[in-house]
Amino acid sequence: MKKNKESPGDDRLTALFFSRDEEAIRLTEQKYGGYLFSVAGRFLRDRSDCEECVNDALLGAWNSIPPNKPTDMRAYLSAITRRIASNRAEAKRAEKRHAGEYAAALEELEEILPGGGSVEQAYEARMISRILEKWLANARQRPKYIFMARFWYGCSLKEIARELHCSLSTVNKELSSLKAELKELFGSEGINV
Repeated sequence: MKKNKESPGDDRLTALFFSRDEEAIRLTEQKYGGYLFSVAGRFLRDRSDCEECVNDALLGAWNSIPPNKPTDMRAYLSAITRRIASNRAEAKRAEKRHAGEYAAALEELEEILPGGGSVEQAYEARMISRILEKWLANARQRPKYIFMARFWYGCSLKEIARELHCSLSTVNKELSSLKAELKELFGSEGINV
């Protein structure tokens, strides 16, 4: 069987990278793209995620050659792809874990905030924002951390407890006190919760 076009050797690819010739990307993808896709596929199920990993790996090669001068281009590209795919897979797992926590945190926050969409409610939302900014500026470090971790970053109560080196029930109590304090603060500013 006769090939239409012979694949370039690793030395030629490396020379193209070193001369900053964009043909290096095209030829590298042509030669190793399928293999890199299969490497990414070991970590990721989604085809578009695998394609993005291959593209990111090629960009990683472009950004790292030079100064690096790989002796085995396949192994070098494989290592870059594995790292990228592994990081992406971990990020997707974390995203799934935190999606439920973030929704739960928003529900908790809704308990102490008024809802709706009228002009008066838009005004109240601006007032609430100012009150929260002032409260955050003056709050002690621990309540501020708990508030931000729970309602801004969507951390689970377990994660907050682990970070603060305390029990889950302690975090629950402190969060309840914090919400009661904010509810009272909103009420004192004329915002009905």
